[in-house]
Amino acid sequence: MTQPMYMRWIIVGGLFLGACSAQASPQPADAAPTSSWEDLSRLTESLYQQGQLDDAAHVAQQALDVAERSFAPSDPRVALALSQVAGLSARQGRFQEAETLFLRALAIDEKALGPTHPDLTTDLSNLAAVYHAQGKYLMAEALLRRALTALSKHVGNDSIELLFFLETLGELEQAQGNYRDAETLFLRAVHIADEAVGSDHPLIAKPLDGLAGLYHEMGRFQEAEQLYQRVLTIAEQHSENKRQLVAGPLNNLALLYQAQGDFGRAEEHFRRALSMLTDAWDQPELVMTLENYATLLRQVGKQDEAQVFEARARELRSAQL
Repeated sequence: MTQPMYMRWIIVGGLFLGACSAQASPQPADAAPTSSWEDLSRLTESLYQQGQLDDAAHVAQQALDVAERSFAPSDPRVALALSQVAGLSARQGRFQEAETLFLRALAIDEKALGPTHPDLTTDLSNLAAVYHAQGKYLMAEALLRRALTALSKHVGNDSIELLFFLETLGELEQAQGNYRDAETLFLRAVHIADEAVGSDHPLIAKPLDGLAGLYHEMGRFQEAEQLYQRVLTIAEQHSENKRQLVAGPLNNLALLYQAQGDFGRAEEHFRRALSMLTDAWDQPELVMTLENYATLLRQVGKQDEAQVFEARARELRSAQL
């Protein structure tokens, strides 16, 4: 099964932003336990960024234990610690466990802030991501719309801070086959980004990519290709040393050409994408591109070559577990 890169969610990223915010806050009176919790929280993030998920999960559990011993059950620091453990559980595919922990974190923050506070958006989006991963699209959509409404009241209807929620809601509507609603959401996100930062800024690439993916799925190939090419141009202009950022649009263009039977251009773009990912052995993008390319090779009768790329993808997947 081919895998477009525009449909991936990053579950853990937002929760670490919350942890970093707590670390930057003034020290409370109980500084000793706070310092211990903060140190463990920082270490968790560092290990996660290095791809050491098992170690990160172990340290995150230690941080949660310290937080629950040191702070009141309703303390927001307990919610942050819960979110770190939950995010890592989700990243490792333990979605039921992640859901339970994220619900606990949300309950703590709702009690502290109120049910419509804009600072609940991280909790809501984390939980929505877990529901999305489990195929619970309606539950995910309800949380994201709640977050979007709360944030809109705080920052306005045209703020660039709304992009994430518009984009992910667009993906959810697309996953449910609600193409018209998805298109409306992606177009709104593109318009907001264009007005806020301009037509060639990296922030506009994500909603453009989402809209291209939607048109791809709808069979509107010419429109999809134009948007993918635009995303590729933006990535090439702004990627600097992060060559893997260019690989996503190349992969998606390859899939588009493959869908149209243009196997030569598809293979060219897959090979270009793989060349951008040579130093990213632990990146999911590399595994996805290898698997996508292997599917193409089988489709054109290159079975032996396909097996080589499939074996490499399996090896990398095993290393990531």
